[in-house]
Amino acid sequence: MKPYTYALGMLLTTAATLLMRTAGAANAPASAPSPSFVLTEIDNRREITLNPGQVFSVQLPQTPGTGYTWSMNVVPDTVLKTVGTPVDRAEGRPIPGKPGVRVWTFVATGVDTSAVQQTLRFEYRRWWSSDFDEPGRVIFYHVVVRARNSNARQ
Repeated sequence: MKPYTYALGMLLTTAATLLMRTAGAANAPASAPSPSFVLTEIDNRREITLNPGQVFSVQLPQTPGTGYTWSMNVVPDTVLKTVGTPVDRAEGRPIPGKPGVRVWTFVATGVDTSAVQQTLRFEYRRWWSSDFDEPGRVIFYHVVVRARNSNARQ
């Protein structure tokens, strides 16, 4: 092996490692609020009731190296607002194929006059696969946001 080929390979490996370490931080909003609680895979089909302005996050395990990633249905801003984009995190040193989690952060918005509801649907699938119609797993959370006006009927 020629010396410059080895050096180039080491440089590219180091650059890839640094990019993987900073990828999650780059996707996180600078002023992301702290969630009051976290929903996980164990909470599948759970119903939660929130006050307007309350923040929570969803953390789902994934192994991107397998080709599977989590995606979420579109949520109207009248119920929940996503804070930034989903962030992929892994514990410790980033290694290709290492399991991690995908994290979404939400803030409850609601409306003035009545409680509103939304079902969050998360699908774990390979988007490039020929069996696109069949997700590997599906997770649901049913979210109710109380009315902003505390005197309104619920």
